[in-house]
Amino acid sequence: MQARERLLAEITESLHNDERFVAAWLAGSYGRGEQTWLSDLDLHVVIAEAYSETLCATPWPYGAGTTEERLALFQQFGTPSLLFEAHSNNTVIRN
Repeated sequence: MQARERLLAEITESLHNDERFVAAWLAGSYGRGEQTWLSDLDLHVVIAEAYSETLCATPWPYGAGTTEERLALFQQFGTPSLLFEAHSNNTVIRN
């Protein structure tokens, strides 16, 4: 199993066992079943309302950073080497 598939399995298991997350799905090439060895993971996650204030907080409109709560979530799967949050609260992480 490739590293990306192992990471995806780990993320899936973690989200499934965490009450903060209601649903998740893949977009992009993985979501279409067209992934290649160069593909990244485009994952959309629905946050339970009780946790949305902290996990969906946007203290700045865009920039290289994230909240402590989201960083702790990301670090479960490795140390991010690049993190950028866009206006629509999309997060880009590079390991």
